[in-house]
Amino acid sequence: MKTILLITLMLFLACPAHSIKYPIDCYTKDGYVAAISEKYLDDMIKYSVDKDYEAINKLFAAGVIVTMKDGIRVHVVETHAFSGKVEFRLPGSTDVLWTITKALKC
Repeated sequence: MKTILLITLMLFLACPAHSIKYPIDCYTKDGYVAAISEKYLDDMIKYSVDKDYEAINKLFAAGVIVTMKDGIRVHVVETHAFSGKVEFRLPGSTDVLWTITKALKC
């Protein structure tokens, strides 16, 4: 079992990162959040785990996180497979947002 896992890991690491063609078109899912930086996304996740709704509301009030609507087309700029995070942007925009991989349909 360890041998199979090791071989799979070696094959995964051997694949060139440039084999994924960006941007990838995806669509947002309703109710998930997007943040203006990875830090704010991490804060949102931490506050959600802690059930600190006051802190979450402060992030919304500051405009650093937003709730996404369903079906909005976005361009994925980069995926971070091990962390489960995705960088994306809206078509025509240069501003990058962060969310979790489950928040997008690709």
